[in-house]
Amino acid sequence: MMQDMCILVVSCDKYADCWTPFSDCMRKFWPDCPYPVYLCTESGEPENGAVYSKVFHEQTQIWTARVRKACEKIKESHILIVLEDQWPSLPVSTATVQNILGLMQSQENIGIVYLDKDCLLYTSPSPRDRQKS
Repeated sequence: MMQDMCILVVSCDKYADCWTPFSDCMRKFWPDCPYPVYLCTESGEPENGAVYSKVFHEQTQIWTARVRKACEKIKESHILIVLEDQWPSLPVSTATVQNILGLMQSQENIGIVYLDKDCLLYTSPSPRDRQKS
């Protein structure tokens, strides 16, 4: 099964000072991350050499509108959304993330998975299920 996921770091230009520390922590705590990391903000650009492979710019000050527009442009079917100040602070297991992604891909009724430091899973029904009722 294809591992079709990206990481979307949701931010705003006002918090640009968080982008490099986030990138540094990704390199330190998830050095073998196989997923592209995208940044969503109004107009700012991260420093050269940061982990972000793409930046989605939306000029709106409405946070949810920026996120929605960025998600519409993303080709991957699964998106791990994090905020710019949610820096990894413990090693991330790529195998664990891949297993969770595989579970989501094999069970389409899972719409959201919440993770915590102990790798506990909390799932919610998919928006697709609500459309079927």
